[in-house]
Amino acid sequence: MEISADYKEGARLYLNGLYSKFKEFKAIKWEVGARNPNWTISYYSGSYNGENYYTIVPDEVVIDIDGKGKDRAIVESAHNSLVARLKKLNVNFWSFDTGGVGYHIHEFGFKGLDNYQPDIIKEYKTRLIKKQIEGVAGIELVDLKIVKKGVSLIGIPFTPHRETGKLKLLLDWNYSRNYNEIDYDLLSQVVKDISNNISINVSNNISNNVSNKISINISINISINISINVSI
Repeated sequence: MEISADYKEGARLYLNGLYSKFKEFKAIKWEVGARNPNWTISYYSGSYNGENYYTIVPDEVVIDIDGKGKDRAIVESAHNSLVARLKKLNVNFWSFDTGGVGYHIHEFGFKGLDNYQPDIIKEYKTRLIKKQIEGVAGIELVDLKIVKKGVSLIGIPFTPHRETGKLKLLLDWNYSRNYNEIDYDLLSQVVKDISNNISINVSNNISNNVSNKISINISINISINISINVSI
């Protein structure tokens, strides 16, 4: 594989984005076959069950295109369609072949998103992805598990896939700026919905507690009255 100057620049920008979040780098040797064994890059490194992972940060959105059990051509087409959509929306992103059967599209730099509670962040990311991919061919392949469950660990780009041993390679990117705009209309709706749910749950809990106390009081009063009547 011939590594072009544009490719190196895309990788450098991506890795700089990681550095700005983690401030912790570890040098590794980039190896793509025997022809290019000496390109050294650096990135944040963590360890989880012996694998190389990094933590998904609060202001990062990851679109996971799951190709398991699907025709490769269909999965690739879905990836290309989503990339085209994100470029049209001028989203700041990097897309990768995972080295397995799917793709990861990373969006960085939603400034201020990390100021919100985890539940709000997860719901915002889920709705944002749904909004971004709406109407795109192949959206049924997008797995929202990463954002819905708040998955925090993901394979580091440019390192081997844990099952296939193939590298997670950069395919495309859009880096016209170093941040993404938050959709505040969407975020406000998320905050409102979650706040309403919390209020409903609190009200239900209060009602249940009051009902339980009333039942207990009624039972106690009945028992006392019965005891008094029997004694008399």
